[in-house]
Amino acid sequence: MEGSIVGSLAENILALVVFDTTSIPILRGNLSSDLIGIKEYREIYNRSLDYFARFEQAPNEHIADLCEDLLKDEEKGQFYKKILINIFSLKDSINKDFILSRLGEFTSKQNLKLAIVKAANLLQEEKTEEAWEVFSSNKKIPFTTFEQGLKLSELDKIFHHFDSEEEIIYTGIKILDNLGVCPAYKELFLLTGRSGEGKTWFLINCVKFALLQRKKILHLTLEMPEHKIGLRYLQSLFSLSTKEAKQIIPVLKKKEDGTLLNIDYEELQDNRNLKDLTVRKRIKEKLKKIRTNDLIIKEFPENYLTFSGLEAFLENLEAFYNFIPNVLVVDYPDLMFVNPTNVRIETGHIYKQLHGLVKKRHLAGIIVSQANRVAEDVTLITRKHLSEDISKVHVVDNHLTFNRTIKEREKGLARLFVEKGRNGGDGNTILITQNYGLGQFCLDSILMTKQTQDLLASQ
Repeated sequence: MEGSIVGSLAENILALVVFDTTSIPILRGNLSSDLIGIKEYREIYNRSLDYFARFEQAPNEHIADLCEDLLKDEEKGQFYKKILINIFSLKDSINKDFILSRLGEFTSKQNLKLAIVKAANLLQEEKTEEAWEVFSSNKKIPFTTFEQGLKLSELDKIFHHFDSEEEIIYTGIKILDNLGVCPAYKELFLLTGRSGEGKTWFLINCVKFALLQRKKILHLTLEMPEHKIGLRYLQSLFSLSTKEAKQIIPVLKKKEDGTLLNIDYEELQDNRNLKDLTVRKRIKEKLKKIRTNDLIIKEFPENYLTFSGLEAFLENLEAFYNFIPNVLVVDYPDLMFVNPTNVRIETGHIYKQLHGLVKKRHLAGIIVSQANRVAEDVTLITRKHLSEDISKVHVVDNHLTFNRTIKEREKGLARLFVEKGRNGGDGNTILITQNYGLGQFCLDSILMTKQTQDLLASQ
């Protein structure tokens, strides 16, 4: 039906009206059910609004009771069941702000279309002033979410975002999470490191914990093939090696106060690996319990993906697969298409575009970048070691650097330096233990102190 809401947007709006109480007043005030293009969707939408009118909250699981007669209908019952199953699957990962902004775009277009028709009719009647008035009044019709900004007196809104853990994507690196240096919605999180030292493993680590937090993730790889990234996810999720080999695990021995006492090394006895067909069978069974459909891995050739191409791909995922991510991972933006005659400036511009994209689509952006050649000989990477355009660090909200000496690498140790933290933590260095053979970017972590440095030097 032309001029009506269908497909992915319709299903996501249903998920909001069924599960999100705070969205219902916005929907009720801006979206007439007549604009929803599928009759069955309209019925569920209206019943949810009626429930809210009586109880001042979203129906949530009660939606099944509200639609009991519809589910029993011989002709349409199975269709209603399918709709409810679909919106229940969206419940935990719906990108609320993005869906409401999409609705705002739709209603603005509809208002404009109506204004054009009305103005055209007035012009035929030679009522020019009235026609101009139609357009003037149309410009003043805002979508509720864009009516005004935040007032300082609206403390509930301020503290809601301050206290809400839903805005943050925890990394699973305990010290980093404690410092609050985490990916978050509408922010860009950057890790810089030398070539071949584990930047992709960092991304996989972040995505693994995002999955545990029931987020939907799009992982774009411009360097490694999709199947290799998929293999690394299996390693990371299940602590598996790719072949039979001895695995040594570094273990941080700590005092009761959390300070480092010693670093021990333990040999892993149960050496499971992906060559084992029995292990593969177990993986298949375990994956049934994980929300694997919440992660999409997409490969693009180096210097092929443009920013407009990325936007188009996100639009296609939404339109054809009803997939609206909460987290965008790009490995790595420097390999997106840039004009070879102006690499430095255009690379910096890509970072600005990505930052605008995560704000517009209410995404948590996690990206990595390669350090320049000067960084090969330093023990601590900082912003001056960013490749191409140093303005990258001014664009991103959080910037970590990955550091390790040859000796640290051999011992399964590395250091994360908080070069820039939106919520603090700047200047802190975190010691982490690793085992890439088992797909583990971080096994344990501890804040670096003078005592920690002295202990490392003595080993």
